[in-house]
Amino acid sequence: MNRKLQSRSCRSLALIAVSAILLESVVAEEADEDSGWITVEAPRVVRQEVGAKSDSTRLDLVSLTHRVNYTGLDLAMHADALELEKRIRESAQTGCEQLAALYPLANLDTPACVREALTGAMAQAQRLIAAAGQH
Repeated sequence: MNRKLQSRSCRSLALIAVSAILLESVVAEEADEDSGWITVEAPRVVRQEVGAKSDSTRLDLVSLTHRVNYTGLDLAMHADALELEKRIRESAQTGCEQLAALYPLANLDTPACVREALTGAMAQAQRLIAAAGQH
């Protein structure tokens, strides 16, 4: 019984930590957009065995953040909007590959990592492109 309660507490703390990180990430994204940068974050959850028993697993959330500069791009122009998206895709791929190299035993799913990294960054890009088209 005590072990189940401890496990639930660990999961609850992990969810709170992940929520705080995501909220912090959203605030940082909005600040970066005003300064000519888009944040691309490649997040991964890494399982690590701790202790001698197989039921002793620790989950760590690790991520690499890259910043993509869009200064000098006219996002109202289709070619420049495509260039920004290309830069974001390259940055997401690089970040996920770097995570895989840093955590080789973590069985990282690089395509899933890239998709997750692209979700937030492309949302930032689409907001900027839409705003540029309104001017």
